[in-house]
Amino acid sequence: MLRLERKKINRTKIRFAIAIALYCILIFVLLRQTVTAKENYVLKCSNYLQFQDFKKAIDAGKQAVIWQPKDIYSYICLGKAYLNVSDFNSALKNFKTAYNMSTSIENLALTSNLMGIAYQNIDDKTNAIYYYTKSLNFYRILKNMNGQAAQLNNLGEMYNLEGDYAKSLDYFQQALSINKSINDQDSQAVNYNNIAVVYSNDGKYQKSIEYLKKSLNIFEQNGNFLGQTQAKLNLGNIYRLLKNYSDAEKYLLSGKDLAEKIGNRYWQARAYEYLGMLYLDKSNYKKAEDYLTKAIDIYKSIGDKKDYLSVSNLLSQLYKNYLDESLINTIKLNLKAFYRNLLECFYN
Repeated sequence: MLRLERKKINRTKIRFAIAIALYCILIFVLLRQTVTAKENYVLKCSNYLQFQDFKKAIDAGKQAVIWQPKDIYSYICLGKAYLNVSDFNSALKNFKTAYNMSTSIENLALTSNLMGIAYQNIDDKTNAIYYYTKSLNFYRILKNMNGQAAQLNNLGEMYNLEGDYAKSLDYFQQALSINKSINDQDSQAVNYNNIAVVYSNDGKYQKSIEYLKKSLNIFEQNGNFLGQTQAKLNLGNIYRLLKNYSDAEKYLLSGKDLAEKIGNRYWQARAYEYLGMLYLDKSNYKKAEDYLTKAIDIYKSIGDKKDYLSVSNLLSQLYKNYLDESLINTIKLNLKAFYRNLLECFYN
């Protein structure tokens, strides 16, 4: 009887040990799946951002925050997704979380830059300049030349928005000097483009054209189609401001074709917007309406509220001008008919 009891006890122990082992294996598998899920949501968020599917990027980013709340890249990716749909307050909230979680100088440099971008988009220039400057200082500590050039560019853009063109040009020239020293040609082309924008805002259109053509030449040599698109559209718009409608149309149509070729939705909308403005200036209201409507549709689809409202106002102005001109033409026709009838009565 004792032997049988021992055998029963041994079998019970074995079964218990097997159950514990299976339980441990199950827990291990679940933990592995959890880690994989965490990693996949951050990766999914990044992939959706790359393919400009911002709604799905937001959904994946929210899951990344749930699964990996201690990883700053969960908040960074979610913030970038919100940034792309113009939900700037939500973007800022996530960037702040990432900034406060940052412990390395590299992450502080990155998140300071993102904070600057968010503040710039809610038109808080003071805080934007503050965080861009912090980011610049962090990149200087790291001796990261690309990072320094990027922040100098950002600061140049901020002072351009404030109308301090001399200070803006100084920052852009500093960025250009760095990019020349590290032989970053595409970034040099961006610098030339930014300098051109400052000259344009300052009413110095010929200087603007000079720098835009420098930018375009580099982008063409390097086969950078997005850069070519931007430079051509900016050139076309400058020629429009100079009332050189022939060159304006040439560059704008070429830029539009490139934007459509590379499938960049934002720059397609910008091309349609500039073409709409061109034809509005030329009083070709039908073409202006067609292009402005296309721009509005894209801005709406990508969640760009600011540009959507801006172009909607342009379209409203178009309808007003069109109605005014139609009314004037009707009055002219009525006056002609009136005088013709009057003359007929006089001679008869």
